[in-house]
Amino acid sequence: MLTIRAMKSMHRAAATIALGCISLSAVAESGVGPKEIVIGSCFGMTGAFQALGTRQIEGAKAYLGDVNDKGGVLGRKIRIIEGDDRSEPDGAIECFKKTLVEGGAFAGAFFVGAVAGGKHVSMAEVNKIPVTGWLTGAQAIYEPFKRNVISVRASYYDETRGLIDGLWKAGIRRIGVLYQGDGFGAAVLDGVKRSLAAHGSAPIAFNSFPRNTVDIEAGYDQIELSNPEAVLVLGPSKPAAAVVTRGRGKGKKTIYLGVSFIDADEFIKEAGQDAEGMIISQVVPPISAKSYPVV
Repeated sequence: MLTIRAMKSMHRAAATIALGCISLSAVAESGVGPKEIVIGSCFGMTGAFQALGTRQIEGAKAYLGDVNDKGGVLGRKIRIIEGDDRSEPDGAIECFKKTLVEGGAFAGAFFVGAVAGGKHVSMAEVNKIPVTGWLTGAQAIYEPFKRNVISVRASYYDETRGLIDGLWKAGIRRIGVLYQGDGFGAAVLDGVKRSLAAHGSAPIAFNSFPRNTVDIEAGYDQIELSNPEAVLVLGPSKPAAAVVTRGRGKGKKTIYLGVSFIDADEFIKEAGQDAEGMIISQVVPPISAKSYPVV
């Protein structure tokens, strides 16, 4: 979900970029006119991650609407053009080409998903279009350095380190991991392994489930045989809910955790009473940052 910090960072970035364009008045910039700046966005309007994409673009429009009401960026209003990438690799390439390249966008923002994000990153570099506002925290967004990719949120490495450090402080050592079998799941699993390694440990068991499914039974039951105290569920809302419901149904006292790719509203709707006690990391300003009105 887009945070106040991320939105302010993007506003400042947009203002800086726009200022640079104005200083080069002899150069015509695609997507920058006398009255507006065009931003392209590709996300899953349909598909497994629809809820995440919808909420992110709603938050972006709300904030940028406020920016526009106050005069925009250097007198230019920001207009968003949207495309559906279904959060899939082939859809990402098609959407980026149609929405940002052919649509004449100055920059791109508000992308969802590690798998689709990898394609957006490549397209941004090839077409020299700056992109920001990633919902995903996959490490491929950060490393290696990419000239046209601007990240304004914490990585999944940061999120998993926070979760593991919290479990460690609570004296919990037997930690299992069930992850979605794709680039997203692999990226977050790597973060968990790194975080546990910092404590001289490793997952007691880990297994995967197929992407875009709730077929979690075999993978989860295998992890359960190791008698974990906690299980990190690295996937979107519906499979996470399926895991928690299955565990609670067996009377387990296991602690369940997930990262910010879980949409909390959708998770609660799917899991019902079983959602109680689930820990989901979020990328938000620290409670000590009193300069932010939301804090």
